[in-house]
Amino acid sequence: MISRIDFDMFKWFSRVVVLVTAVFLLAIWILAYWQDLSFGKLVLVKTQSPSFMLQEDQTEEVMQGNATSHGNCNNEIFRQYLQRHGYFPGLGKWNGSQFHPNICEFKPTTLSADYLLQCMRKSELTSVATLGDSQGMRYFNALLEHFRSVASGCTRIKVERMAHNVNAPGKDYFAQGNKTLENAFAVKRRGCVTCISQEWHCHFARGGSNMSLRLEHISMNHLWDQSLTIKDTSALKSEYTFASFQEFVFRYYFKKSRPGLILLFAPINHEKVIRKFEVSKSLDKIVRILEETEPTTEIFVLGGTAEFEHKKYKRGLHRQYARFDGMLATEKIDLLNHLMCDVLKKLYLSSRRQIHGFMDMVAISRSLVSWNKDGIHFIPVWYESVMSYILQLFCNDTL
Repeated sequence: MISRIDFDMFKWFSRVVVLVTAVFLLAIWILAYWQDLSFGKLVLVKTQSPSFMLQEDQTEEVMQGNATSHGNCNNEIFRQYLQRHGYFPGLGKWNGSQFHPNICEFKPTTLSADYLLQCMRKSELTSVATLGDSQGMRYFNALLEHFRSVASGCTRIKVERMAHNVNAPGKDYFAQGNKTLENAFAVKRRGCVTCISQEWHCHFARGGSNMSLRLEHISMNHLWDQSLTIKDTSALKSEYTFASFQEFVFRYYFKKSRPGLILLFAPINHEKVIRKFEVSKSLDKIVRILEETEPTTEIFVLGGTAEFEHKKYKRGLHRQYARFDGMLATEKIDLLNHLMCDVLKKLYLSSRRQIHGFMDMVAISRSLVSWNKDGIHFIPVWYESVMSYILQLFCNDTL
């Protein structure tokens, strides 16, 4: 027979077991939330911006809020949004390959020949340059495809050859036949195997049009680096010394090629491994460089996209669930995107320059799990869509 004391002890012990079990389950739930682990198909993601739950296979679901019908998107709409809210818009809906922001409307991703040619003619656009890492290279390929689809023909004029097979910038590419300048270059490892600079020329002979467009991608896998420098000012016949690759490109190389449109795809996927205060210093230097560009040059600056931990490799710098300053990749990228916006905001809002931001890249990309290939890079439709929207922002200000 069980005594009263034994029964009370049993009840007390049972309550302890229930309490410990509850604490244990709560700890597991919290760990899953913070580590970006998945339970079935439901993924909980901790972000800097308002959090929401996503289904991995819901590429077309509303991300935040509902899209509504508005006028065509343009830079002034984004500028006013930035001024009111302190950051760029990220609310909207994906419908197939088309993103519908909730504050304005973009045209379908495929742009007509008449639209692009009329834009080129009215803006007098003859040269476009992109800068970025492997993501930037993919955006450039999308840019090239948009124009190649309506051009009479596009030809690659030159391509960068990696120096000494160590992923360093190609001296001959940037010297452009100037042997004195080429010998004055000092190059270092760039740290990106697929980051290759190249130049294409496209010719358009359609409906009485006879125009040409130069398209160039400049490989840049950090906001500020010493992958190519020069200290011998006599080689350039210039007052400048170039202690960074970015100084050389903006202060010398672009002065020669004079692109009318520059697209800077900030290599935030690489910058996430760097401490925030160091990235801030690099951005301050970028601001000074951009302030020196010709006021007539139009510049777009885009941030980094969301990353998907379960699709990454299990080893290496970009391995699964690696933390950067205590944060998972997407959280750190979102933080740096906001930092970049804060530092460049005075340029975005300036009426004296044509320097623009874009949408909240983490917000509009983080639901596109099925479009992502390796945790970082996306299938071509992402780059084609984004590039279409950038071209529309540029053209809508002109047409």
